[in-house]
Amino acid sequence: MGLFAETGLPTLLVLAVLGLTIGLLLLRSHRYLARQDKGGAPLVRTPRPGLPRQSPHLDAPADVALWEVSMHETARDLSGQLDSKMGALAHLIREADRAATRLEA
Repeated sequence: MGLFAETGLPTLLVLAVLGLTIGLLLLRSHRYLARQDKGGAPLVRTPRPGLPRQSPHLDAPADVALWEVSMHETARDLSGQLDSKMGALAHLIREADRAATRLEA
């Protein structure tokens, strides 16, 4: 009761050729990548955005910077709370719609 007991000979030959092709392609790509210079430059250089030279908060006092950080954290927390409440509200609306259709039927 083998895996390919009911499979015909042509199908097995196609699978064998496909397996050999995949194996050869993997071997060639492995050899090609092994020959590449490991410390060379990357193929594609992606520009990374840096800090703007004229940042408005470079000369701000430390307490203002800490206040700004705490405001960003508060905004992130509030956004998360709103997202969770919107999800719960959407779930309740779907349940109410289902109940209304059940009552109408």
